[in-house]
Amino acid sequence: GGWLGLPVTSSGAAVPPDGTLPLSFAQRRLWFLDQIDAGVAYNMPMLVRLGGPVNVAALRGALEDVVARHEPLRTVFAVHDGEPSQRVLPAEQARPGFSAVEVAPDKLDARVAEAARHRFDLGAELPIHSVLFTTGPDEHALLLVMHHIATDGWSLPPFMRDLSRAYRERLAGRAAGFPPLPIRYADHAVRHRTRVDALSGAELGYWRKALADLPEPLPLPRRPETRGAATAGAAGTVRRWIGPVLHRRLVELGRERGATLFMVLQAGLAVVLERAGAGTDLPIGAPVAGRSGDEVGDLVGFFVNLLVLRTDLSGDPSAGELVSRVRETDLEAFSHQEVPFERVVQELGPVRRPGRHPLVDVVLALQNNARAELSLPGVESRVEVVRTGAARFELLVDVTDDYGNDGAPAGVAVTVEYRLDAFAGPVMEWLADALVRALESMAADPGVPVSAIELPPIPEISLTSPSAPAPATEPDPTARAEPVRGAAPASGALPGSDIDLGRGTPRTDPAPAGGRARVPRTDVERRIAAVWADVLGVARIGLDDGFFALGGNSLQAVRVAARLAAQGLPATASHLFNAPTVAELATELTAGAPGTATGTGAESSAATAGPTRTEVSAEASAATAASPGSAIPRLPRIPRTRP
Repeated sequence: GGWLGLPVTSSGAAVPPDGTLPLSFAQRRLWFLDQIDAGVAYNMPMLVRLGGPVNVAALRGALEDVVARHEPLRTVFAVHDGEPSQRVLPAEQARPGFSAVEVAPDKLDARVAEAARHRFDLGAELPIHSVLFTTGPDEHALLLVMHHIATDGWSLPPFMRDLSRAYRERLAGRAAGFPPLPIRYADHAVRHRTRVDALSGAELGYWRKALADLPEPLPLPRRPETRGAATAGAAGTVRRWIGPVLHRRLVELGRERGATLFMVLQAGLAVVLERAGAGTDLPIGAPVAGRSGDEVGDLVGFFVNLLVLRTDLSGDPSAGELVSRVRETDLEAFSHQEVPFERVVQELGPVRRPGRHPLVDVVLALQNNARAELSLPGVESRVEVVRTGAARFELLVDVTDDYGNDGAPAGVAVTVEYRLDAFAGPVMEWLADALVRALESMAADPGVPVSAIELPPIPEISLTSPSAPAPATEPDPTARAEPVRGAAPASGALPGSDIDLGRGTPRTDPAPAGGRARVPRTDVERRIAAVWADVLGVARIGLDDGFFALGGNSLQAVRVAARLAAQGLPATASHLFNAPTVAELATELTAGAPGTATGTGAESSAATAGPTRTEVSAEASAATAASPGSAIPRLPRIPRTRP
């Protein structure tokens, strides 16, 4: 027994009577993103094409065995007064969603795309769904859709390995008989939190110094503001292929400088960003496995941390010198990777900017973990990445390197994923081409100054807003299929929202024109102000005060939303990000409600209130209702009304 006689986990942490446990830092980040309506951006869909006889009952049972083995796959999340907790369901109660359907071959892509966009309800369903599509005799495609809160890239190889083993045992009529895992995910979360709490001030001090005076946001060639555009959060993609010869030369360039391939790619990306107008001080995000300190290599779960790597191009260094600079900075940052990204953001308290990820606008991810492969007896299989069409970052450069059986470099697949409402397609085509060109120049002559690297001219930016998602650019015809190495794009942020997980930077808002601060007057305004005052510990709240400007943080936003919802006001955390003042939030929550007025004067007119609640609900129902015969019905959710 634990404290007060409660049961304990194997790490000694007391388990409350209701069986709930605190979230890991990584889970907490993804849970919050879900609360502010990340939509399907954090789905991790994989398609396994199967050629040969597949036993549907054995496959269904094998999936149940894997879910029983890995607790994050049978975890649901609850919230009390804005504070999340997790509850691991007993294995006998945890049945993952699974269906087997027949589909015409020419309809498969559309059905996969639809099912891959399943909207998980993390509080009510398991974070895994699957569909076995059959397109003909012995021709199948298994779609596995997991929410990122339960898995990551490094989880996919053990997941596939365990699924393969369980399937074989089911075929033979035996129990899976897995060897015991060295540690539970919940125990790891407790141990990691203990380690983080014990970190010295020097750890946070490093990040405070390393990230002081970051340029935010980077001055990139963005589209004009498109607030409210239908494409908010939608992703465009551009793909390029780096062949084996250049791949080998890039590896050699890194070896000469004691650097990894990732560091060389980071240097090349920095050259391109500088040429695009971003300056010489370039923060670039980098996801890291976050699996140090425990025997967690065989666990399925979400462990990823996000580091901010600062790249210095000042003084016009040579290409080789830049790689050395990157190496020095990265190694120091990697030595401090134990500090969760959330703690770094909380410590720095960056200024919030609508539609911007805190601290970084650009993320570089190298998928260099082991390949995920499903091995079923008598069946040929091939695993493919499926993209949901939703962007996680404003700009993500997602890279997968490949090697032959002899270990020789075999090429690099580069995918540039970007927000359609932030960047024009031709600019992203230019960026992908320029990256390959910059890497070619760096490998050919490491002594060339970065200013002398010849790149194509950047195209002019269209002043029109995007009206619809553009189709993904086709890869080079010589490109190979992208190998799956846990390879959903990097995680950490929600597109289209300010997702600062730390505190706001307190400031004093200027008084409105006339010099006198307005006070809440209507019932809704007074109720909002009272909840803010209680949650923030602020004595007086004005009508034009901003929640985050008063020091509010993301979890306090969730708490405010929960308390307002308990009073009958249809608030979500995303409302506070989209309408951060009392006046704006009152307008947002009462728009379209009959007989209710905010009383804020002309500012609250219907013309500025955005879609009404009734309109949004109708749109949500139409957009999320399952089409006839859909493999996985999507749950209705209220979308953000001000992207």
